[in-house]
Amino acid sequence: VQPTLRALSRAKGPQIVRYNAASENVPARTRSFLFGHRNSPTDRAPALADSTIHLLAIEAPEGLSPALQQRLAEALKSGSFRAPGTKRTIFLGPRIVLITNMATLLSSQTADDLTAIGLDPALAEVMAGWVLRLPPVRERIDDLMQLITHASEQDLGRSLARAAFSAAATSLLQSHRWPGNDQELTSLVGHLCGHGAGHPLQIEDIRPLLDSETVASTADRSEKDWILEALWRHGFNRSKTAAALGISRKTLYNKIRKYNLSG
Repeated sequence: VQPTLRALSRAKGPQIVRYNAASENVPARTRSFLFGHRNSPTDRAPALADSTIHLLAIEAPEGLSPALQQRLAEALKSGSFRAPGTKRTIFLGPRIVLITNMATLLSSQTADDLTAIGLDPALAEVMAGWVLRLPPVRERIDDLMQLITHASEQDLGRSLARAAFSAAATSLLQSHRWPGNDQELTSLVGHLCGHGAGHPLQIEDIRPLLDSETVASTADRSEKDWILEALWRHGFNRSKTAAALGISRKTLYNKIRKYNLSG
């Protein structure tokens, strides 16, 4: 999500503020954070009007009360709002992005119905036509190692590049279904932050950190299975397969001959 937010922000070196609406169980606090209050300090603008914020990402907007969702919809539609308890018009400052979990939708028939995930009809109407859907991690397997590298650089200040993983560990990660999506990926990277650079991470280092039910279906797979799946996934393009497995083309050729694989 973070790389997408940076791409959406127009400023160089943008300040991005992420606010999780579902984590706040006191609606009045959320209202004050977003819209301010008549007793708010005059030197501190509400988040929706704070010009020092380049992009404000409101996560789980469906967790806002219907009244707050309607107030937010009106502000996004008009470009301005009034702080609760005042008559002073305040104009929006940062760019506003709403982040919601579309995975909660029950079927493809409801995929375009934002009210199905709890959004008030007024807010759903404002968002209509401005929805950007990010595919889940399991649908971005070809970019998985880049996602891990970026997450480690962003959150840990150090890079977990492809070379930090053995070929078998890389294959295990690519076969995982990632039921926890981005959160699971971030958690994995966090657990690996103490790994030294002396040797590549092995399957035994990775497996305990992944969802047990998903891992159980892949735990007993042979090296031949890993390579054959990678070949199929990349249309038997050996260069792409070798890159995805984190091995050289020569090593891949040797293993293809060893296991009599072709396509």
